Amino acid sequence: MLWICIYLPLLPLEVFTQKKQQGALVVEEKSNHRRQVQLANAEAYEAGINIGSSISTALSLVSTLTIKKKDETAEWQALEQLATWAYQFTPYITLQEHTLLLEVESSLTLFKGKESLCKHVTDGLQQWGYQYSIACCSTAKSAHLLAKAKIRDKENKNLNKLFFHTDDIQQCPIDLLDMNEKTKNSLISMGLTQIKDITCLPEDAINRRFGTSLSRQLQQVTGKTNDIQKNFSLPRTFDQSIHFTEELTHSSSLLFPLKRLLSYLENYLLARQLLCNSFVVTFNERSQQRHSLVMQLAQPHYRSDYFLSLIKLKLENINLQQPVVGIKVTARYFSPMTQQTRDLFLSYQETAQSKHALIDTLTHRLGERSMHQIVINNDYRPEIAAQTRPISINLHNIAPNNTIKENNAQYDAKKTREKQRKITQASNPQQDIDATIQTQHPELTRPLWLFQQPQPLHNKKGVPVYGERLQLIKGPERIETGWWDKRPINRDYYVAQHPTGVIYWVYVDRDKSTQDQSSYTPKYQDKQWFLHGVFG
Repeated sequence: MLWICIYLPLLPLEVFTQKKQQGALVVEEKSNHRRQVQLANAEAYEAGINIGSSISTALSLVSTLTIKKKDETAEWQALEQLATWAYQFTPYITLQEHTLLLEVESSLTLFKGKESLCKHVTDGLQQWGYQYSIACCSTAKSAHLLAKAKIRDKENKNLNKLFFHTDDIQQCPIDLLDMNEKTKNSLISMGLTQIKDITCLPEDAINRRFGTSLSRQLQQVTGKTNDIQKNFSLPRTFDQSIHFTEELTHSSSLLFPLKRLLSYLENYLLARQLLCNSFVVTFNERSQQRHSLVMQLAQPHYRSDYFLSLIKLKLENINLQQPVVGIKVTARYFSPMTQQTRDLFLSYQETAQSKHALIDTLTHRLGERSMHQIVINNDYRPEIAAQTRPISINLHNIAPNNTIKENNAQYDAKKTREKQRKITQASNPQQDIDATIQTQHPELTRPLWLFQQPQPLHNKKGVPVYGERLQLIKGPERIETGWWDKRPINRDYYVAQHPTGVIYWVYVDRDKSTQDQSSYTPKYQDKQWFLHGVFG
C-alpha cells in the first residue's frame, strides 16, 4: 500500500489567522500550572516572543498581543474541511491530531502514477494557506513519523523529498513515537536517541522494560503488524463556521470569509456527488444576536462562485446593525448530481440553467415576493383556471415520473372527450359543421390575453359581431362547471377571426337569452355572445 501523510504543525495557530491576521498572535497552553506560549505567528516572533515564554513575558514585549486558547473544535473542523477536499483523491482518509492520512494505492492508475498524484495534492494544499509537511511511505505509521521528522530537519536534507522507504525511519528521533514522558526520558538516559537504536534491541527486553506498546508501534512502522485505521466519513449535512479575531463592520469585508466557507461547501458537494437546493448563511453579531440569510435556489447547484454572486445581491439590501464576529453556513437539503447529455451545438441544459440563474438573480435582488409565476388551478373556468402567485423556488422537487403520469392522464382525458364528441355529432348535424371548422386551426387552444370582464357582443342571426361579423374558425368547446361554489357557467367557446385578421376567443352564454326572440330562431340567435380573450 501507499500512504500519504499531511502534517500541519501550526494548525492550532492557523485556525485563528485565516490568512488575514494582523498583529501579534499567540496560542497559549498550561504546563505545570504555568501559562506559556505554545505557538506564535511571525509578528510575535519579530517582537521577541518565543515558544515556551510565559504569557506575562509576552505581554511585556507586546502590549497589544492577541492571546488565544487552543481550540480543538476549530482544529478538528479544519481537518474535516481538508478531508472533504481530499475525497477527490481517495475515500480512505484517516484524521489524527494535526494530521491527515490518505491511502492512495487504488488511485494511482486514475492519476497516472504516484508522482502525478502527489503533485495534485501539493498544488491543492498550497491554496489552503496552511504550513504543511508531506511524506509518502508504505505504512501509515512510517509516513506519519517521516512527515513530522521533516519539520525537524534542520539541515534540509529531506525537505523536498516526498517518497520514503520504511528503512528511512531508522534515523528519526525516538520522541516522535507515541509514548509518555517517563518512557521517553528512560530511553534518552540509556543513550537511545534514534529509532534504529531501539530496533536492534531484543523485543522481549523492550516489552519487559517498557511494555508492549513501544514494540507494537515499531512493528506497525515496518508493516509487520496491521495498523488498522478508522476511515473518515462525510457528514449527512453541511455545517461549517469561521470565527474572526477582529470584528468586521462592512458587508464587503464579509465576502472573503464567505468565499472560503462556500469553497468548503463546493468540496463537500463534489465529494458526495450532490447538488444544493438551499443553504443558510448566519452572521453572528457582537451582541450575540444572529442575522440569517436563507438562500433558496431555483435549480440545485454546486458552484461556490454562483453561491457567492447570489449572496452579494442579498448583502446589497441589508444593513448590519452591529459588527460581525463570525459566519456560519449550513446546508441540509440536497439533490443527487446526475450526469446530463449535451447537444453538439446548442445545449438545452445550458439554456435551462441560464433561465434558473436569471430567476435566482432577480429573486435575491428584488425579493422573493417580487417574482410571480402563472400556475394552473384544478378548475375548467377560464377566469380562475390560471392564476399568479409568488414564484416557487423548488420547482425541481416535482419528480419526472409525476410529470409523465400527468401527461398520460391528460392524453387519456382528451381521447375520452373526442369519443364523446363523435357520439354527439352523430345525433346532431350542426355538430358536423362545427367539427369541420375545428380541424382548420388545431394549434389555437387558449389565448394568453384574457379580459378581466368578458365584453358583450352583438348577435346577428346567431353570429357574433364585433364591429363586423366574426368568422367562427374553431369550436365549440363546451364548459359547464362551477355548480359547487354557486358560480356556475354554461358556455360554448369558439375561436373567431375578425375581417382584419385578429383572432378572438368568444363564447355564447347558453343560460342567457336576448330580448329579441321569434318563433324560429337559428342556433344561438337568442343567446348572448361575449368576447373573452385575444390571441397574440
